[in-house]
Amino acid sequence: MKQRWPSYTGQNDEFWGHEWTKHGTCCDDTSGLSSQADFFAGALSLRSKAQLLSALAAASITPNGSSYSYAAMAAAIKAKIGVNPLMGCKTGNTLSEIGLCYSKSMTLQECDQSVKTQSGDEVSDCDSTVAVVFPSSSSPSPPSPSPPSPSPPSPSPPSPSSGRCATQGCKFTAGAPCQCNDSCDSYDDCCPDYSTVCGHSPTPTPPSPSPSGKCTEGARGPACSSDSDCTSITDCVRCASSGYCTCADKSTGKCA
Repeated sequence: MKQRWPSYTGQNDEFWGHEWTKHGTCCDDTSGLSSQADFFAGALSLRSKAQLLSALAAASITPNGSSYSYAAMAAAIKAKIGVNPLMGCKTGNTLSEIGLCYSKSMTLQECDQSVKTQSGDEVSDCDSTVAVVFPSSSSPSPPSPSPPSPSPPSPSPPSPSSGRCATQGCKFTAGAPCQCNDSCDSYDDCCPDYSTVCGHSPTPTPPSPSPSGKCTEGARGPACSSDSDCTSITDCVRCASSGYCTCADKSTGKCA
């Protein structure tokens, strides 16, 4: 587990607990996966069988910080396993996870459209129109999917400090590690010098906390330190960079 399924925040126990309560408990009627031990062992077995890194390497796509087209990466995986993958990205369209879908009999299948477009979910939010950055292999390699849900997150995205508004200007720049446009705060990806270089703060009037203990449009939810603090709270989908739960989807900046 520590080698193949670590948390990129370093909080392994919290992360594994989340994987079991959110994903593993959905397998309680799936043969061979109904216990915690069987669930995690089964997921690791699927990871080993999928050989995703080998599939990508066969197409000369390697985790060295280079960028590749979304189509080329997806095609390389499909050529190896016979189905299309889902790919999730973090800041700068940097690959953070690869997901596969399985039937209850643990056979690979194409992912249903509803799985690809879950509101607030990061499993398939890579921008297919922009080159995808494949992080260096010095980062933990992407683990395989949690059956029957797509895979847990793996490598950490590049830090926003690796980009500067002073360099790229006050605008959206596709593929950049951080952004300098007026909407960057909604996506939690403003460059650190945004307010000083671009002349205004991305959040001039922070919303007040929601008195109801849930997430609503235009108001902060409860305080949080990770996404897992928010997913069990009504209408909350993630922990924003402000340190409060939010209902705003990271890819759109809007609440469902």
